[in-house]
Amino acid sequence: MGAAFWSFVDDGVRERFDETLRRDLESGAWDARFGHLRTRPAYEGSLVIVRATP
Repeated sequence: MGAAFWSFVDDGVRERFDETLRRDLESGAWDARFGHLRTRPAYEGSLVIVRATP
C-alpha cells in the first residue's frame, strides 16, 4: 500500500526526492535534523501531498 501513493507523483519529482534523501542520509544531514526520531519507540505522523492543476 505504501508505494501506491508514489503513482500520483511525477517520475522526475520522485527521482529528485530519492536523490536528495540518499544524499542527506550519506552526509548525515538527515540525522542532524531528524535523528532524534530514531530513538522514539513509535512515531505517528502523516504524509500530505498537495497537487495543483491548471
